[in-house]
Formats: sequence, C-alpha cells, structure tokens
Amino acid sequence: MITSLNADESGIIDIFDVSGVRVGELKVAGGITTNTMDIASLSNGVYIYYLHTSQQYTARGKIVIAH
Repeated sequence: MITSLNADESGIIDIFDVSGVRVGELKVAGGITTNTMDIASLSNGVYIYYLHTSQQYTARGKIVIAH
C-alpha cells in the first residue's frame, strides 16, 4: 500500500471487508512513502481502505487480495 504524507503528518489506514467488518489497521508516519501490512490472514477478495490523517485528510479506495 502506498501513501504520501507530509513529514508533519501521521495517519491510520483502516481496512474493511465488503460486509463492513474492520479487519486491519495500519499506522502511517509522515515522510514515509511505502507501508506494508501482513495480509496472510486475509481471505481472497475485495477490501475497502480509509486513510485518516492528523491534518483531517481522508482517502479511500479498494484493495483486491488474491493469494
């Protein structure tokens, strides 16, 4: 997962399955452009992510997992 935050920002990426259950959380720090998450426990399928930052920026998107 790739995100680009300013050096003074931090945030959280929440991962939800298609039924709306939160299945993961990833804390992100400013200035870091690449973050990784262990997805071994997640089933194949479509997931929704939401990025919330300390500066009130919010982004969302879809992730497709196929092991």
